[in-house]
Amino acid sequence: MSIHRVVRTVGFLVLAGSALAVALLLEPETPEAPSHSDAIAVALADADTNERSASSAPQQQVVNGWVARDLLTVIARQNDALLAQGATDRTDPRPAWLLVIAVLAICWAGLTTPVGSGMRTATVPGTPTAEQAGFAFPPPPPPDAT
Repeated sequence: MSIHRVVRTVGFLVLAGSALAVALLLEPETPEAPSHSDAIAVALADADTNERSASSAPQQQVVNGWVARDLLTVIARQNDALLAQGATDRTDPRPAWLLVIAVLAICWAGLTTPVGSGMRTATVPGTPTAEQAGFAFPPPPPPDAT
């Protein structure tokens, strides 16, 4: 095995290892949302108590409005807690780093590919060449002597 092949293989193994490390180690943190189950339970218990005492449709509308207000307050508290934790600024850095590694892999392939190792056409003995098969372009016409 030539030194060129060893250098190329080691370089690609390093790039593959770094891609694996990026994929596994740079996972963004997901903060835990604070639990407001107690506040929700209190709001729904109050709603049940008030609904039992409501005897007409307008009173039921008022009770439902109170429940909506209490539950919206819980939602607002949850949003405030999440904003305080910085949960809205969580971006995943992995795609950008994996793209950088992919570009480095392409550059590494270009740097370590020997010159002249492009695609070569194989010739089979006994087959005519392009000129012999009539695929060659005809010579240009002679210039007019006017």
